[in-house]
Amino acid sequence: MVLWLAEDEVETALSNNVAELITALESLYLGNQVWESSPRVRLISPNSSFQYMGATVPGQNIMGLKAYAAGRGSGMEGAVMLYDSDRAELVSVMSCDFLGRWRTGAVSALVAKHFSPQKEISLGLIGTGKQAFTQLGAMASLGQLASVRAYSPNQERCKKFSQKASEKFGIEVVAAQSAQSVAENSNVISTVTPAKEIVLQGSWLQAPCLINAVGANRADQQELEPEILRSAELIIVDDYQQARLECGDLIKAVELGVVSWDQVVSLKAALTHLTSNGKDGLTVFESQGLAVWDLVAANIAYSKCMEMGLGTKVNLRGENSP
Repeated sequence: MVLWLAEDEVETALSNNVAELITALESLYLGNQVWESSPRVRLISPNSSFQYMGATVPGQNIMGLKAYAAGRGSGMEGAVMLYDSDRAELVSVMSCDFLGRWRTGAVSALVAKHFSPQKEISLGLIGTGKQAFTQLGAMASLGQLASVRAYSPNQERCKKFSQKASEKFGIEVVAAQSAQSVAENSNVISTVTPAKEIVLQGSWLQAPCLINAVGANRADQQELEPEILRSAELIIVDDYQQARLECGDLIKAVELGVVSWDQVVSLKAALTHLTSNGKDGLTVFESQGLAVWDLVAANIAYSKCMEMGLGTKVNLRGENSP
């Protein structure tokens, strides 16, 4: 039997277990777990695109695939297929919008846990869309938030976001008037925009500082001024191969001669092998998203939903199949 999980069921499972998700992702990197994650493949149609990415995590007995489609003005729709790798058996299919938001937020919080320049986090959010709420939620689960500021060029949306987030997480979220004011008052900044134009300038930053650049994940998208990368003491990517294909910030900076790919390290290397963590200066984490994160999150969602009796069980083979 396969457990089908709808969007609201995945959201319930993950939003109530964010700290466990962060711990599971941390164990992935620091627990000597063996895993393999394939870069995202993008197939383009005239009015839409189809993306897929897969991974295996033998230590957790899971493997699987995330696949989703995106269209102009229609958002994203997709699913994760979670397999038990010991039995080569499909155990769950689940909607992956909230899942993608929470795993991205959880990795940002993991990076902040290890690379925030101060124990108390003054968080700045540039962008107040879908990803911003889970960035804040995951950071809040660390128990280190001292202040939060958020900015969107749509001030009405920014105020609504700030009010909702303040009520949800029990900390005042200030609706800022500019991205500059966010940057000048934050030691951890999450840029969560699909911008093709720069949203964060280096002259606004107050060192030491950590930037989680998580919004743009295509080669033609760019959130950070290239000079930010020039001045960074540490540049981290989730996956070196995928960054060279998709990280518009770095691709542009390398083209301009601002940085070289030799200066970039993977998150795994940063967490396990580096003796200097860049806490005294500027650290930049460029995140495109990995399928292995999706599977770790999917495994938690599946387990929690089984415990709570959520989801719909489906017999894919039919009643009379062997």
